[in-house]
Amino acid sequence: MQYRFLLAFVLLFAWHLGYAQAPASAPDSTNRPVTTPLQVGVAEKPPYVIREPDGTFSGLSVDRWDQVADELKLEYQLKAYSEADLIEALTAGKVQVGLTPLTPSADLLHRVQFTQPYHLYEVRMAVPGGAETQLSMLLSIVFSADFLKAFLSVFCVLALIGVIIWLLEKPTNEEAFRKGFSGLGDGIWWSAITMTTVGYGDKAPVTTGGKIVTFVWVFLALVLTSLFTASVTSSLTTGLMGNGEVKLSELKTMKLGVVGGSTGEKFLQARRVDYTPYANPQDALQDVEKETIEGFLHDRTATRYYLLEQDLTSEVNLSSQQFTSGYASFLVPAGSALLTPINAVLVQKTSDLSWQEVENKYAPRAGN
Repeated sequence: MQYRFLLAFVLLFAWHLGYAQAPASAPDSTNRPVTTPLQVGVAEKPPYVIREPDGTFSGLSVDRWDQVADELKLEYQLKAYSEADLIEALTAGKVQVGLTPLTPSADLLHRVQFTQPYHLYEVRMAVPGGAETQLSMLLSIVFSADFLKAFLSVFCVLALIGVIIWLLEKPTNEEAFRKGFSGLGDGIWWSAITMTTVGYGDKAPVTTGGKIVTFVWVFLALVLTSLFTASVTSSLTTGLMGNGEVKLSELKTMKLGVVGGSTGEKFLQARRVDYTPYANPQDALQDVEKETIEGFLHDRTATRYYLLEQDLTSEVNLSSQQFTSGYASFLVPAGSALLTPINAVLVQKTSDLSWQEVENKYAPRAGN
């Protein structure tokens, strides 16, 4: 009897000790209750969130959210907010999802959660692109340092061959290659004419050494001419089409504009490049057209949308150079139960062709 009592006491004590040391279960932060229909907040930001004249909303973010909600069979209601008020509503749990493309920051990450990206975008530069601007660009390319270096390199080789042929020919072929500086000119003239394969026939080598140099020079000149022509053609084409690479050192000498708080602004800030901040892309693109600024760094999707909306596609070019990139995600309150199912749909949908069709609807890639 005593043994049974002692055994029961030991078991009771052990159970009590284990219960006391066990950590208190934390509240399940990943299962915040979700109301039906969902309250979805939107902050206007074309082409991601566009307020239509009848008060309804469309746009890249809205359409893609509609696809996700349809996949998850969720009913929802859209409610308009400013960006700041949308963050407050998410933090307070007044809305379950936020639709507006925001650049993640330390403050935002402490207040809300970002889903998987539903859109990846490139930051490119919008530059003046009128006919007069293209002429000035052509002249700047022709008189650029790289062009002049290529020209001088070819000329130096050409002159060297001219001197060699003159030295070989002048003792026995003075009629074609005279003595003194005039003879040097004869050698360079012959070298240039031979290089361009015109071959007037007014000067021709007669010595064995001169003929060997001529034979080598004819083939070497073909290679040099081809390389030089390809280099010039490439420079002219890429420059006039706005495809030239802009170096960091060149960025620091340009008058640039960005939208405040954008990925483009963060890119320039990190590289200590001066810029003019704008409240919206429309004003910045107007200044690009007027050549008040030389370039505007912004999300390609949004820039293309505004170029089409403002009919500026013939006055402003969008370069193909990608300076940096960013992404757009849905926003949910911290600990939302929606985060995992939304992410699962987004991962699945990114390879869907209909996903790309939504982007083309608001910012077609035709042109740039």
